[in-house]
Amino acid sequence: MWDNPEIDIKAETLKNVYNQYTILASVYERIDTSLSDMEATMFAELQDLELETAKNLQKINLRAAGVIARVILESYLSKVVSNHGLTISKRNPTLSDFNETLKNNNIYDTTAWRKISYLGDVRNICAHKKDVEPTKDQVEDLISGVHWTTKNIF
Repeated sequence: MWDNPEIDIKAETLKNVYNQYTILASVYERIDTSLSDMEATMFAELQDLELETAKNLQKINLRAAGVIARVILESYLSKVVSNHGLTISKRNPTLSDFNETLKNNNIYDTTAWRKISYLGDVRNICAHKKDVEPTKDQVEDLISGVHWTTKNIF
């Protein structure tokens, strides 16, 4: 077999090594994709659980429920900005910074921008002790708006 002149041992070996290399390279690429998919799934599940907590907390404290929804919204929009490779020059960007950046880069339209701006206004009522208390409807709008955002803005 080794003496068969029709078989080029060096070429066959090189072909087999190359095949092994391409297999390993594809595994490396799949691992990155799989890890990214798992991270996204876990992030979405965590957000859903946190939103459920905010819904339940409405019965006890509207401000606290609104603050939890706000944290979910800000962290989600931060992730969307990052996923699109966008940067914000501020060291500690706010919800408004994320919203402006995403609108200015055509990630979503003016209607979504307005909706998220409204959510930011409700968030401010919940997060800052003022003379105005958040209403049940406002907090429900915030929670449902955060849910809408996490399911429709990518």
